[in-house]
Amino acid sequence: MLVVPYVALARRPLEPSPGPEMASAFWCALADLPPTRTTAVVPTILGELTVPAFVHGGEVIWGFTYRLLEELLVLLGLSA
Repeated sequence: MLVVPYVALARRPLEPSPGPEMASAFWCALADLPPTRTTAVVPTILGELTVPAFVHGGEVIWGFTYRLLEELLVLLGLSA
């Protein structure tokens, strides 16, 4: 499987809308993420797992999305 993420600049406010594979969607400034880096306990089909995560506004960002954001933050110089 090949996943190709896209990054874009929005010149006006946009409302995120979740697709069929998402329960919810929200915006977060990339610069706000590094200070929230932590671990979180998340429920999975394998039971509860402790995973690396960002926590923003009570939302837990983990798994594949976390890994993509980690790489993006490094590329942008916002994280080591």
